[in-house]
Amino acid sequence: MTWTKGISSGSLAIAFVSLPLSFVVCHSALAIFLITWVVEGGWPEKARTILRNPLVWGFIAFFILHLIGVIYSNDTENAWFNIEKKILLLLLPVAMATLGPINQSTIRQLFYAFIVGCLIATLVCLLVAFLHFQDSPAQINFDTYSEAKYYYLNPRASSFWMFFSYIELASGLGHHPTFLAIYMAFCLLLLIHFHHQDFNTYSAIKKTGIVALFLYFQIFVILLSSRIVILASTITIISYLHLLQRSRVAVVLVILVMSLLLISPITRYRSLQEPFANETYSNNTGPYTYSTGIRKSLWYVSGQAV
Repeated sequence: MTWTKGISSGSLAIAFVSLPLSFVVCHSALAIFLITWVVEGGWPEKARTILRNPLVWGFIAFFILHLIGVIYSNDTENAWFNIEKKILLLLLPVAMATLGPINQSTIRQLFYAFIVGCLIATLVCLLVAFLHFQDSPAQINFDTYSEAKYYYLNPRASSFWMFFSYIELASGLGHHPTFLAIYMAFCLLLLIHFHHQDFNTYSAIKKTGIVALFLYFQIFVILLSSRIVILASTITIISYLHLLQRSRVAVVLVILVMSLLLISPITRYRSLQEPFANETYSNNTGPYTYSTGIRKSLWYVSGQAV
């Protein structure tokens, strides 16, 4: 049906744009997309398409494993709750696989819509961070222990960084900093992917705009202070640039990332100071409330068990 194709495409585009901006809008758009997919019918052809696509089998197997897990789970209520959370990891790939071929132009437009959504999201976060900085409410970046340790290691750190970094920076849209950083890192890869081939043919203004946007997203990834995203995105982007024979750009990127790690005290604390702090982990020290302490204590106990 023609009308279902229009609704399907429109809802998918809205989901791409709104993902970094609003989970409610994004999930509503995905719900409309899935409802349209169900209403349009054509199930015999859809079933044949799924059977011909081995990539979809992995998502189906993943979901079946979770269903099997419910059988032997001691907490069936929590098990079914996790099934509900992961239902989109089954339905979305299956629905996307049965849409038929999507031309490269449409895919490019969808990803550009995502980049625009991420740009708007970062601007909103910066605005909210500025307003919080003016009002100076209680910070939410650290618990009492981590805050004391942070200021002990960074006694001259300005309060500015507390509002323009980590959880506080992502709080403008209610995001977790790691998820928002993943969106920014994906934008970096998209910018390289879309423009590396024809970059030298662009006008000076267009080159400047692309480079400025790339640097802006890279800086935002650093400010969000998610250790794993900083590490993973830097390795991935450097590898990608090396494959594209852009080694000089990769070197510049490494220098930029390291410089920003040293400039931003919260990122420096989370990425370099906190993980390598000398701490003792034993049954007598009590539970750890900050992420690094929890992880290191688990690694320590696992090592002792082994």
